[in-house]
Amino acid sequence: MCNDSIINIKYDDEYKVQIDFSILYKNKVYNYTEYRVLNDSIKICNSTDNYVRNSWKLRNVWVKGTMHQKSCNKPMTYIQFDRWEYTVLKHFRVMILATKKLITKYDYAVFKGKIITCVTECAKVTFTIKYEDEYRVWNNFSMMYQGRMYYYDEYIITDDGLQVCNSSDRLIKEKWLNFIVSEKKTAAFKHCNVSVDGFYSENYTLHTNFTVFFKPTNQNFTRQDYGVILGYFAICSRKLRLSCNDDLVK
Repeated sequence: MCNDSIINIKYDDEYKVQIDFSILYKNKVYNYTEYRVLNDSIKICNSTDNYVRNSWKLRNVWVKGTMHQKSCNKPMTYIQFDRWEYTVLKHFRVMILATKKLITKYDYAVFKGKIITCVTECAKVTFTIKYEDEYRVWNNFSMMYQGRMYYYDEYIITDDGLQVCNSSDRLIKEKWLNFIVSEKKTAAFKHCNVSVDGFYSENYTLHTNFTVFFKPTNQNFTRQDYGVILGYFAICSRKLRLSCNDDLVK
């Protein structure tokens, strides 16, 4: 559909890409459902037929929502980023600000104007520590298992247990660590439209199932309720009964 009324924008043309993946071209804004990103150009449906344009948009939503799966192998771990966490460059490469990592237009999906990507590196060489296994955790979110220490950026917390990358490849492990840092930071900001507070370790106790007891307010938080930033407990401020700004990690 729409083959007879396509606008082609070349990558060296004058246009701007916004953080919500809308584009500005010749003083008109097109949202992310109105164009397709191809190898050589951006295609926009310029049909005056509402049915044709709506069909074009629905197809775009599906394509952009599944784009990243071409570069993902199972099992996959998905992560969705909020808009403050990345920058969209003109050629639709995305830079993740926390890790300075560049993602090509083939390696992420767009859902409701935000990016989703997956991490597949190390998928074949991970091992899982069950919550009933013997391990110890510290308030800086490091963990000891079978005589070895793992820092907070070396494992992923899942419903089934803790996943650790056991690859001997330095590049793979580095990508794994970057993903974990970004994921645990993102968790603190998820569903939070106010400030996020980070607290020094004397303010809380971390249990082996990764629930956190927050001492100043006598509250318990599950592992789904908070994030970890630089090894510190970080949480949306509206979840706290009291304000503890004196303990904020700068």
